[in-house]
Amino acid sequence: MSGEPARLRLDYRSAFVGYVSRRGEAQLTAAYEIGRTAIRSGIGLLDLVQLHNGVTLDLVRAAGDADERLTLAEAAASFLVEVLASAEMAHRGFLENSRATPDDA
Repeated sequence: MSGEPARLRLDYRSAFVGYVSRRGEAQLTAAYEIGRTAIRSGIGLLDLVQLHNGVTLDLVRAAGDADERLTLAEAAASFLVEVLASAEMAHRGFLENSRATPDDA
């Protein structure tokens, strides 16, 4: 990953902090769009999960108390699921397409 990941990390952190403070549909849409952008840019799922873990750990370390850490942990799981949703849809589409296409071998 090159210069694109630095921007992605900033966008990810900003969207995640927004989701933690206001868990609405707009914030989930931002998470979904981050996932789509990452996949279009060739960033793999493992890289996305590592990015997520890094951002989450940074925020947990900076958290003031146990309640804030718990809030972050709960939000992190939901946010990651939404980030990965576009990859899941692409994967399912690929599987359906490969099943529907006759094997010419």
